[in-house]
Amino acid sequence: MKQVETWLNTFDRIVFDTSPVLHINRSNIPVTVIANVCDQTLLVVMAGKTSQQQVKKGIALLQGNGQSKIATVLNTRDQPTSAGNSTGN
Repeated sequence: MKQVETWLNTFDRIVFDTSPVLHINRSNIPVTVIANVCDQTLLVVMAGKTSQQQVKKGIALLQGNGQSKIATVLNTRDQPTSAGNSTGN
């Protein structure tokens, strides 16, 4: 938390890119912990992959941990699995 306060004194905005909210990864800090130190949360939803039920569950999980400002973004862009697979388009 102290590091976040230092960053806030230096930068206008700080963006944390986390693991998917519904996937538990023991190597990462839980998404809900990170969301609780943020002013707002942006939930990125993959078009054609993320179900409506998954979106509702993700929002409920974030809200249940005290996050009240949640926005969503619908992402439809294909993402190569590695930089080497990129076509440059």
